[in-house]
Amino acid sequence: MKIKIPKIRDNLLVYIILWNILSAVLIAFLGVPRSILYFTDALNAWLFLSAFRSQRYSMTKQPVFLWVILFIVIGIMGSIINLTSPILTIWGIRQTSRYLFFFYSCAIFMTEKNIRTILKVIEIIFWISVPLCTYEGLFVTYPQGTIVGDMVGGIYYRTGSANAPLNIILVVYSVYIILWCLDGKISFKKMIITVAAGMWMAILAELKLFIVEMLVVIVVAMIISKVSWKTITLFIVGILAFNIIITGFVSINARGRSYYTNDLFSFESMIKYATRTEGYDGVGDLNRFTAIQELIDKFFRNDLFGLLFGYGIGSAEYSKSNEMLTSTFYNQYGYLHYQYFTHAFVFIETGLLGLISYLMIFISSLKRGIKVLKGTQWKKFYMITVMIMVFLVFYNTTMRNEFCAYILYAILAIPFAVKNCNYETYNEDNNYEGDRI
Repeated sequence: MKIKIPKIRDNLLVYIILWNILSAVLIAFLGVPRSILYFTDALNAWLFLSAFRSQRYSMTKQPVFLWVILFIVIGIMGSIINLTSPILTIWGIRQTSRYLFFFYSCAIFMTEKNIRTILKVIEIIFWISVPLCTYEGLFVTYPQGTIVGDMVGGIYYRTGSANAPLNIILVVYSVYIILWCLDGKISFKKMIITVAAGMWMAILAELKLFIVEMLVVIVVAMIISKVSWKTITLFIVGILAFNIIITGFVSINARGRSYYTNDLFSFESMIKYATRTEGYDGVGDLNRFTAIQELIDKFFRNDLFGLLFGYGIGSAEYSKSNEMLTSTFYNQYGYLHYQYFTHAFVFIETGLLGLISYLMIFISSLKRGIKVLKGTQWKKFYMITVMIMVFLVFYNTTMRNEFCAYILYAILAIPFAVKNCNYETYNEDNNYEGDRI
């Protein structure tokens, strides 16, 4: 049975992503106030209400949305019990839940055609960003002490941690191209050129994360694909390129900083960096991989309720431009830099149960995707990108970044989009019968 979707709602989710991209350009290159991003909230709210009224997928019948509901309920309950300011609670819901609302809207309205459009947009941004990153990284003079990598972002230049959304553009498009190459849809040469361009931008933006991501992507792609000489060649080229890239990374980005050394990516150095007690900045703040234990020791050691439910949604929020939207908790403990990591932020506001619920949104989606996307290349693409999303929850705040989170949550809804598709079929045995990417 074919499902027809009203065109305006079918395309609005793509327009939301496009508006955020345009907003980044306006903010970065024309100095337009960031308040233009609130227009996204209006569009997102309208789309969510339309999706909720349609009830194509009841939120009480889909496991992934039960986890969404549980996560939001835990956060609001914690706010009520801890007497969090209503203004901060509303702000916290906006900051945390807007992407989950968008995810639900995508599950209702998105089609495979929308996915292809989004990937085409990502491709355009990728190639436009090559000359932009080159200019931003090599020809722009920054004030003394500036972390250059945080400024280099292609079209996201000067948006604040500009390399975070750039990383998503690089990794999503690279995963897509690598899998497409392994499927014989494009030449090996084009794949190498694409990955090399991504690595070049990663070096300029100081994205050591992307270099690691590519190695993981290559290994996972080998595991879930049929082993072939092309796959083996890809792996060998990846290993050889890794050493070359590290050398380039160090030579371009060292600039007198002692932590950029040739053994930065050695196993021993990675473990030491991940577990050091000095924290992310090395000044006593949180470390991304030990943050939960440190937060328990500091705040929840003798507070079982707080450990389970946190301080409530909005209780740890902040705003760089509005003091009313900055919590007391942030004023007191912002030096911990918990705002650098999604999992730390979620844990403080919603506790252990909230963090588990949040992670289960991705795990449940992945489980559904493996089943629904059986027999398609979407399955490989989906598996890899969702695993990257889970990793990013612990690595930084990408999943809360308004310049890239909408793209990721749209990708998270791909299994629903396949079933929504009004020009291909999906049979009762969960075997997809449409064409492949």
